[in-house]
Amino acid sequence: METKRFFPRRELKKEGRASLSGHWGKAIVIILIGALISGIPSIVNFNTQMGSIDFENMNTAMYVSQVQPDAGTALLGILLSLLSAVLIAAYTMATSKWYLDLVQKNPNISLGDFFGNFSLAGKGILAWLWMSLWMFIWMLIPVAIFIAAMMLGGAAMFASDGSSGGTFVFFLLMLAAFAVYIGIAIWKGYSYGQIFNVIADSPNIGVRDAMRYSIAMTKDYIMDLFILDLSFILWGILIIVTLGLASFYVGPYMASAQAMAYFFLRDQALDRGLLSPQEFGLEKQRVREEPIVEEPYMDETIEKE
Repeated sequence: METKRFFPRRELKKEGRASLSGHWGKAIVIILIGALISGIPSIVNFNTQMGSIDFENMNTAMYVSQVQPDAGTALLGILLSLLSAVLIAAYTMATSKWYLDLVQKNPNISLGDFFGNFSLAGKGILAWLWMSLWMFIWMLIPVAIFIAAMMLGGAAMFASDGSSGGTFVFFLLMLAAFAVYIGIAIWKGYSYGQIFNVIADSPNIGVRDAMRYSIAMTKDYIMDLFILDLSFILWGILIIVTLGLASFYVGPYMASAQAMAYFFLRDQALDRGLLSPQEFGLEKQRVREEPIVEEPYMDETIEKE
């Protein structure tokens, strides 16, 4: 079994960006589709609220009460948010497949391929649900710490009659809960994060196995993946400064780099024996054989008299 190899972050980013040559227009359209899907709840809620306001009879005092959503509007917002989450899961799967094909140097890749990838929407939704379930389970840990902070901190403040000592204990426990929450979000988020790529790479793999493979291939590389995303922080600032316009460049650039990272992680996991190549429709894993040492050829000789 091989040991962990160096994570070539700069090379992955460079090759990913190079693969976008001639395909930037398609990548920008895909970003616009994702933005539209993500904005569905906000757009519908805004139109619903604006339609419920009587502008002719509205005054300043009545404005606050009129813009408050009623039960029907709140329920509609929840349903739209769920619908948006489902669509985003399907979109994520289609996008993952498109970028995996792109970085594999498919010169004929098109927007039609992207829309065709929505045939994997069902698995994408199941992957999102399965990942969300496990994220929820792990997040019960910081929630438990938060509840303990409320109880112990409140008891300490009551025992100390509101002195600074009780407040300090409460503050420490709350800080611990927040730190655990951030740690789990990063750790499990990256650990489970390749599930869409695994299914996009090999659609025959089930959702449960895809998560298991994601955990295997990200083993020892979670910090590398975090640094990869962190290396785009200046680009993120540029997106804010340009009011989102820079996302048309940064989004495809980042997605292609992450697709390159997936193939690096997959190949490393295969070489290390953490994954089976047959599951990905690949040839039998390369076996490192010891060099063959040939023995001297022993020829029979006939003594001539």
